[in-house]
Amino acid sequence: MAAFLSQHSVDFIKERAQNDNPWLMYIDMFEPHPPYNGPLNDMYDPSSLPMGPLFLDQPEENTPLFNRARAKFHTAEAEEINPEDPEAYWRELRAKYFGNVTVLDRGIAPILQVLQDTGQSDNTIVVFTSDHGDSLGDRGMINKRSFYEEVARVPLMIHVPWLGSKERRVDGSIGHVDLVPTLLDLMGEVVPEHIQGSSRKGVLAGNVDLTDDVFMQWHGGAATVPLGNAEIARLSEVPWRCIVSGDRWKLNLSPGDVCELYDLNGDPLELTNLYDDPAQIGRVRDLTNRIQAWQQRTGDDLKLPVI
Repeated sequence: MAAFLSQHSVDFIKERAQNDNPWLMYIDMFEPHPPYNGPLNDMYDPSSLPMGPLFLDQPEENTPLFNRARAKFHTAEAEEINPEDPEAYWRELRAKYFGNVTVLDRGIAPILQVLQDTGQSDNTIVVFTSDHGDSLGDRGMINKRSFYEEVARVPLMIHVPWLGSKERRVDGSIGHVDLVPTLLDLMGEVVPEHIQGSSRKGVLAGNVDLTDDVFMQWHGGAATVPLGNAEIARLSEVPWRCIVSGDRWKLNLSPGDVCELYDLNGDPLELTNLYDDPAQIGRVRDLTNRIQAWQQRTGDDLKLPVI
């Protein structure tokens, strides 16, 4: 898919280079994505890939039942597929995923090159991001459907040529909802009042720090790829709301499962759920209030637990 979209994107950019009219192009490439299959499946040696500290660690008992059920299901699935070496199943999965990432890289490169070749690179904003990550064996799970960092913390790179050529890493958290108002502002357009999110032009220019809260949600609903497991199907219907605060605390709330609180500063791997810690009652209440205020602003009527 990446090669196909890349070629059409290159053709589009070449055509637009024939005049001075402004243009916008959105490219939604499929890779890397389940079913983790592609032309570069054999490019990476599964035995040589680093797995990381969360690889195949089962979620703790005081974490969401949804995640525990998924981890149990997929761990058993790997053992059934390869009883002698179930870890090899996961390693092969990651190797194929990495191959898909390389397919994506090879699709993006010609697009960036044609911007230079046609003289448009100096006046074109380029944004690279993703809608979600993938557990790929971390905590014994695959796919998305959690708020853990390996799923929710996705890449975001923004190149604005007229703001400078030096690379800069911006601390803090940002949500995709801010992209549209930011791009409109960078293009000198008026940001309509009805659009959610805020322009982060000042952050990109280096004039403002990124300290705001970020909100996420799982709306609930039938799984797009049913696993044939009744418990997982039921828990998939349970909705969630999440906040990552400006000072890097994460609260995950659900009316039908175990809630979570993590200190991303001291516990970046999200190993210790502090939701039931008496010392954190005030923090849980404060973050819950912030989620509720966000719900009011966005018209979200989901009833969440409070303490």
